[in-house]
Amino acid sequence: MSLRVRNHSEPVPTNAGESLDLLLGKVLDCVSHERDSAAKLRILLGTVKQHVLELAKERSYQTGITPLYLYPYRKELKELEHRYTVQKSGLGKLKGNMLLLLAMVFYRAGSLSRAMKMASQARGQFDQAGNVHNSGLAELLVTVCLMERNQLEQAALHCALSLKQLSVCTNATDAAQGWQIYSRVLYKQGKLDESIAALLMAYEIYRKEKSADGQIKALLAMTLVLISQKDWHGAIFRLKQALAACHEYRLPVLELEVLNLLTHLFLKTGQTVLMEGCQQRIREISEGIRH
Repeated sequence: MSLRVRNHSEPVPTNAGESLDLLLGKVLDCVSHERDSAAKLRILLGTVKQHVLELAKERSYQTGITPLYLYPYRKELKELEHRYTVQKSGLGKLKGNMLLLLAMVFYRAGSLSRAMKMASQARGQFDQAGNVHNSGLAELLVTVCLMERNQLEQAALHCALSLKQLSVCTNATDAAQGWQIYSRVLYKQGKLDESIAALLMAYEIYRKEKSADGQIKALLAMTLVLISQKDWHGAIFRLKQALAACHEYRLPVLELEVLNLLTHLFLKTGQTVLMEGCQQRIREISEGIRH
């Protein structure tokens, strides 16, 4: 199963949950349009997809999971599981995709143990079929579940395996998103230099793929890690890189985000003239957006 190449206008994730949203959303789109899936199954997948996307907007990617997240989707989840059980012998190559979809829904619902179980089963199906790319996606889902449970050593191991798989696939930006997730794991482990190194890997992939928003988001993430290290000048350097990219590709919304951070850092470092210049530019962009 081939996944579409990400359109450069799509949002680029800033945290692990958003990275997973983007990657698994692609799989979900592909599963729902597979020619050899039954019509009723496609309709069900479409319904579940809508619920998953709604839940993704509400879902908090914090370690505290509320069981109530599961409640509004219980009916659809039960129906999906039932349909999978009934049809799995005839699903063929869709079996791994269906398992990954179930894992995705459980993750959205906050049921991490069941999400991990389904993702592991999906990975087994993909391994048997030689689908290295989707096996890497399943590993990423396991990674994020483990990270949310603060099982960080295991999360790092699974993410490293996922990166090994995604790095040999043709869609390079998927590997970049894997590096962003790995960066988050390393950050939670307190390995800040390694976290920045992982983000640099993501940045270089986005740069080679000419993904403007990918580059900027990676630089913003690096900035936040540098700020946590109180490396103000390092953070300013990365923000200036991001600002140049915003100008080159004309991305005013991202430029506002960059300028707001720069304003804070220029104030922090006593560079009041530069701070005032940022504030003026913020006013100009805000006025332009309103009109």
